[in-house]
Amino acid sequence: MNEEQFRDGLIRIARYSDYKEKEDVLSLLKRSYVTFDKTNSFTRKSWQFYENIEIRIAPEYKNELEKHKRILEEWCDELYEETESYDFGVLKIMNGTKNVGTPDEVDVCFEHQQEKLIKYVRQNMLFG
Repeated sequence: MNEEQFRDGLIRIARYSDYKEKEDVLSLLKRSYVTFDKTNSFTRKSWQFYENIEIRIAPEYKNELEKHKRILEEWCDELYEETESYDFGVLKIMNGTKNVGTPDEVDVCFEHQQEKLIKYVRQNMLFG
């Protein structure tokens, strides 16, 4: 499984979970990307190493995503496919610079601006 498939898997798990803050996590995951960090630290199996999962997100969203780290660790552990060479190590939430966008991101942006738009339209209809 590559990084993009892993991210898509996390999004699907979040979408169908019963996690009470899943909408927040979904919004953040859609703005993130995943990288794998193959370490040289051995697991308990012979010649198997740990591979860390790095969820990278723009710095302005990093603290928000950190709030959900515990559930993300659970989901990463469930989703990760162990191989003879690698097993899941730790989850790291890190700053990222790559722009990531999905068609759903338009809805997310609108949700955050909706109240401002409604207020603006009401003010201009009443006073304009």
